[in-house]
Amino acid sequence: MLRKVLIIIILNLISFHFSNAQSMYQQYYDMGLNAMSQGDLRSAEVHFTRAIELSPNYADAYAQRGRVKWFSNRFADAMKDYNVAISIRPEILTSKNIRKIFRQLFEDYNEIIDDFAYTITIDTNEYKAYDGKQFVDLVGGDASKKLSQYEREVKKDPQNVQRIIRLALAEFYIQDYEATIENCNRALEINPGTQWAYFLRANAYAMVYELRRSLRDYYSFVEFNDDFPILYLNRGIVNIHLNNDFEALSDFDRAIKLRPDLYKAIYFKGKILGENGQLDEAIELLTNVIENEPDNYGAMVHRGLFYKQKNNYIEALSDYEMVIKYNTGIAKAYHNRANLKVMINDLKGAWDDYDSAIDLDPDLAKTYFNRGVLKFLMGNPDEGCIDLWKSRDLGYEEAIDKTDLYCN
Repeated sequence: MLRKVLIIIILNLISFHFSNAQSMYQQYYDMGLNAMSQGDLRSAEVHFTRAIELSPNYADAYAQRGRVKWFSNRFADAMKDYNVAISIRPEILTSKNIRKIFRQLFEDYNEIIDDFAYTITIDTNEYKAYDGKQFVDLVGGDASKKLSQYEREVKKDPQNVQRIIRLALAEFYIQDYEATIENCNRALEINPGTQWAYFLRANAYAMVYELRRSLRDYYSFVEFNDDFPILYLNRGIVNIHLNNDFEALSDFDRAIKLRPDLYKAIYFKGKILGENGQLDEAIELLTNVIENEPDNYGAMVHRGLFYKQKNNYIEALSDYEMVIKYNTGIAKAYHNRANLKVMINDLKGAWDDYDSAIDLDPDLAKTYFNRGVLKFLMGNPDEGCIDLWKSRDLGYEEAIDKTDLYCN
């Protein structure tokens, strides 16, 4: 009797622990989803990994961890997780489920994938589960390897707009922007309602600096889809280059509203605000970017510049020290640090930094000018005039007055 009771107790304990483990892996998975929705990719990856440890055949956890790695720009690692997810449960990426799954996996690429025929309207047997993985391989791997395949597909079915757009995307990724534009034109001739042809062509026009054409295409795309954050980010960058600061700010605000963790949009917004004198708000935004993207050297460079404009030289110097420590190839960082060293009377250090900036970029007209002025201050007028003349030759207007005044 005792033995029977013990067996029942043990079975109940086993059942309890099994139920608890099952509950725990689901809890970790849900925690991962929640962390991801908050933009905390590191915690999300930890939670999905824990779910996988508790349930090694949990395909959805592999797929979501792949998504985290994708957004962390670890494409090869993402592919490994997608491979495992498919090997465990091939139907996870079939056409039947593809729209739901890939909208989770790719966020901003969701509608692109729809246009690549990954929709629920397509016959499940027509497209294999591995089509989705192929797309990841394209944008995260070597697009040139896919190009010949896509060219063959278009040649076989020349009126298939979705295939043409996929070919155009591959061409964009190998930086053949003229071919991208040509194929987008082709797609739009077949079907003027091909929304992603406008988006891709806008990006390609921007890359070849046909900015007004790019802008027109971005506005055409909005008529089809007005909640795509990358559109507003890209259009904002084009507006910056067209000196449309107000429109650019509006675009970045819209991008951030749609996706609060789009730090590139936050960076550009901070840059514009700082350049227009709103230094405190700019510094706050750039600090947010740096806290979440510690290797965003552009944000550090601009925050340092705005600290300098507030006469916070120590904070500014700290930013430039950090940039130069981890990336020695940014000429502007040396130039700006040199200016700061002049402000704190470290003239020899400033001279060295101006030298480093010019070594990296021999066409920095303002750096030659500043170094020339510094050489005058340090009692080297002959060398100073050489730099001022070089600055003048490079087109720096202020050097004209100074050379006429001091170097004739």
